[in-house]
Formats: sequence, structure tokens, C-alpha cells
Amino acid sequence: IETPTTPIMILSRISRLARLGLMTSIMYTLKDASDRDRLGGTTFVQLNYLMSAAFLAMAAYLSPVGLTLLGAVAGSLSAMTLFYGVTNAKKD
Repeated sequence: IETPTTPIMILSRISRLARLGLMTSIMYTLKDASDRDRLGGTTFVQLNYLMSAAFLAMAAYLSPVGLTLLGAVAGSLSAMTLFYGVTNAKKD
């Protein structure tokens, strides 16, 4: 944390941490659904699409900054969750 800390800086960090917590809980929910072979449900398909969009946004944000490895990881996670969403939607 930088020395001249403003309330906006603190709220920004709390917001990023909250988003990370939400993404973590969604990914855990998808893992649990996968363990129970329930990924074909509409809720889980929609969660796969949501995570795909979130990882794509993260990849687009990280790539111009110079963090190309993290951008590539986020991009591959985006492709993976999109693929899971499409394949599970086609099973119905």
C-alpha cells in the first residue's frame, strides 16, 4: 500500500478482492457441478459463459500492460470455459 492512501484507493482494492472472491466461488461451483456430472444444467452453462466473458475481459486488460503470460492464461481459461459452455449446451 502506498503511503498517501486515499479512500478511493482502498475501495478500489476492496472491489477487486470482492470480484476475485466471486470468481473463485463461481469456479468452485462449476467444479462441484462437474464432479456430479451436472454441467448440462442451464445455470451451469450460463455460469460457464459468464466466466468466459470475465476471463476474456481480464485477458484484454492484462495484455496491453505487458503481462502477456497472465493475459495468455486468462485467454486460455476464457476459451476453456466457453468450450465447456457450448459443449454442455449442445447435450440437451
